[in-house]
Amino acid sequence: MAEEDNKASNSRLSIKGEEAGIFRAVDVLVSKENKKHTVPVTGSMRPDIPDNVKPGWQRMLSMTADTLGFSSGCVMEVSGDGIRVFLVSGEEREGYAPGCFFPFGSGSSSETVLGLNSFTLLDTEDGGSYIGIPVHWDDGSFFGSICFLNREKITDPKGVLPLISEIRDSMEKDLVILCLRQNRNEEYKDYAKAMETILRFSPGGIFSYSAEEDDEFAYISSNMLALLGYTKEEFTVKFNNRFSQMVYEEDRARTLNEIVSQIRIGPFDRVEYRIEKKDGSLAWVHDEGHIVTDESGRKWFYVVIVDITATVLESEREKEKIRQQAELEKVKTEAEHDRRILDSILDGISVLRMDETGHLSADYLNIYVYQMLGFNTDGAPQRAEDAKDTPYEALFTDALTLVHPDDKGYVRTEFISHKDDKTFTLKPYRMYGKSGSCHWILERVRAGKSSDGRRIFYGAFHDITEEVSLQAQVHEQLEVEKQLRRKADSSNEAKSDFLSRISHDIRTPLNGIIGMTYLAKDEKNPPRTMEYLSKIDTSSKFLLGLINDVLDMSRVESNRIRLHLEPYPLSEFKDYLEAVIRPLCSEKDQKFIFEEGSAQTQYVPLADKLRTNQIFFNLLSNAVKYTPEGGSVTYRISGRMTGKDRVAIDHEIIDNGIGMSESFQKVLFEPFSQEGRDDNAANRGTGLGLAIVKKLVELMHGSISVKSRLGEGTAFRVHLEFDAVPAESLKENARDGTLSENEENAVRGKHILICEDHPMNQEIVKALLEKYGAIVKVAGNGERGVYAFSMSPNYYYDVILMDLRMPVMDGFAAARTIRGLKRADALTIPIFAMSADAFTEDVQKCMDAGMNGHIAKPIEVSILFKTLGTVLK
Repeated sequence: MAEEDNKASNSRLSIKGEEAGIFRAVDVLVSKENKKHTVPVTGSMRPDIPDNVKPGWQRMLSMTADTLGFSSGCVMEVSGDGIRVFLVSGEEREGYAPGCFFPFGSGSSSETVLGLNSFTLLDTEDGGSYIGIPVHWDDGSFFGSICFLNREKITDPKGVLPLISEIRDSMEKDLVILCLRQNRNEEYKDYAKAMETILRFSPGGIFSYSAEEDDEFAYISSNMLALLGYTKEEFTVKFNNRFSQMVYEEDRARTLNEIVSQIRIGPFDRVEYRIEKKDGSLAWVHDEGHIVTDESGRKWFYVVIVDITATVLESEREKEKIRQQAELEKVKTEAEHDRRILDSILDGISVLRMDETGHLSADYLNIYVYQMLGFNTDGAPQRAEDAKDTPYEALFTDALTLVHPDDKGYVRTEFISHKDDKTFTLKPYRMYGKSGSCHWILERVRAGKSSDGRRIFYGAFHDITEEVSLQAQVHEQLEVEKQLRRKADSSNEAKSDFLSRISHDIRTPLNGIIGMTYLAKDEKNPPRTMEYLSKIDTSSKFLLGLINDVLDMSRVESNRIRLHLEPYPLSEFKDYLEAVIRPLCSEKDQKFIFEEGSAQTQYVPLADKLRTNQIFFNLLSNAVKYTPEGGSVTYRISGRMTGKDRVAIDHEIIDNGIGMSESFQKVLFEPFSQEGRDDNAANRGTGLGLAIVKKLVELMHGSISVKSRLGEGTAFRVHLEFDAVPAESLKENARDGTLSENEENAVRGKHILICEDHPMNQEIVKALLEKYGAIVKVAGNGERGVYAFSMSPNYYYDVILMDLRMPVMDGFAAARTIRGLKRADALTIPIFAMSADAFTEDVQKCMDAGMNGHIAKPIEVSILFKTLGTVLK
């Protein structure tokens, strides 16, 4: 061994052989890695490689080297006397004998490949890569090694291994054939018999066909025909004697493509496909083919097929079993996942089934159903099959077990009547819970069909007991509120009726006082009498103001005031204040100061003149009233534009009067509020004025505020905003309080019918109209008025003034009767109510009865004549 080791150190290979039948064992010492490998090699009885085989191997080797882009390749053959380079492609290589370095520059790499008996990838010294893979004889012993060299490093061996393995497989098939054919000359007959036996009794079949375009069959073994059930003639007709037609249509393109792809790499192919048998069934076959070239250069495929139908079917069954098992596991996993989701939902979930009789049973209940009804969830069944022999079995057998008896019929009827609907919702019903507790349930249902054709329902329901209880409380509270509202409405109606009656009862005599005073002042009276008449007129108008305050407050509280907007120039408003406030100040020797700050005069606000005047008359008259003699009252106004055609106006009313306490200022704007002070006793009114002012300001979407101190005076601030029109588009039309000439002449010569039951009112109105030349007829009640009109010629009367409250027939009935008369002028005669009933609803009743308007008592002469002037032109 010392001598051998010494030779190994000099890169020499020592071979020591021992007889072992027809084989010998060879020890190969690899000096570079200093490792020992035992390589079995064949003996001398192996046949030589025929010269007609070597070119085919050479072409495969060259084609693979070109395909992979390798610089060269070779086959190392192991023989009885050593190792030699058998075939070379690419670069020229010299022969190789034991004891010499491998010409690729990697030492004894070929020996390493043989020793490891595996695919080998080594880096070369010049930065390239060396690849080796062993080749075997038919009995598994080594023939040699296929080796490739690449000048560049190979980083992905998986990409090259399949191609090299194909060469190895092709060579090994040829080696098998060589072994079968050895000694064929001497034992040809025995060999032929053996081949015949193989062909006859092989489990598959053998055939050959042209590798040219016609792919016609040249040979079909009898056992292949028996496998498929055809005779030779039937097979030829069925498949047109062509291989491509024999492959089942669905597998044809794939199979032919695989064969072409494989023979590009080597002369062998392996495919699996189906063939239609004579009985119509399909046979799966495993096909192994080898392409060869005959002496004429024509190419042929030699093919062996094996029936693998049972294996494929078994594989398919196994695959199906695996698939079904996986599907089952998936379903179980999904079911468990769904169960966790359903159990986490804060709603009861149920799956119910209905039989042909309409009976409902439960297939599934989630955990929340038990929680919702107060039952213990430990061990509570969720599926019908788990509920048997448990306390909950009845709940699954009859899904309506816990439904309240009074609701059970309704619930069952709803399910039956909606069984063909996709979805439906049940109105709330009751279910019993633990210890007999009652729960209100709201349920929504989706309907469908089960696999057995029965109706199936998916229900989602939740406990609304608290909501129902709350609704009951709300309903009860609403009933209480309705009763209170009815009482309040009744009280309001009674108040309105009272105010209407008291207003009428007060206005009627007041109408006589004011009217008679007006008429008396036109007579020739001594100065002292005129003074008395003036005081009577002042007192009566003050009393009328109190009545108006009461009526306005009633209208404000019931939201019956409507604003009538019209242009209201500052000059006209100023004239109004000068006319009504300055005389009041003069009577108490007070200064009335009117200040225009940055008053906006280019635009005229659209305001309700009457209500605007009412606001500031109240505030200014209060300032005069609560300011001692010799004091001062200041009115300051300023305006600014807040946008296009929009003006904001600020008002200040300042006095140096008695002032107000802080406590009273908190309730100042409440109805009937009065400050109980001794120094204020003489000036007390109804306590409604400022409440009305506050309501009117809010109705105009404005604001009002006050600052006051006892003994130092009071300051009110009012902010209002109005739509506005350019001042230049308006023409001033100033008027004083007297009748115009047109108004005075409006009634001259006109026939006027007065329906009035009160003698004093009859006298006053008749005297006022006759004073200006009217021809007046008086009727004591509605019936007499209808008679007087009906007996007159058509268009005799020009207007009718109708009181509302009269005996025998009231004014409403009289107006409707007149409108219904068969006269040419019955529908056109102007009828005006003239009544102490001055509420908004009274005015509306007049219009509904067919009247043209309403004149309130006590009668203001200017309003009476202005109204008549509109229809007596």
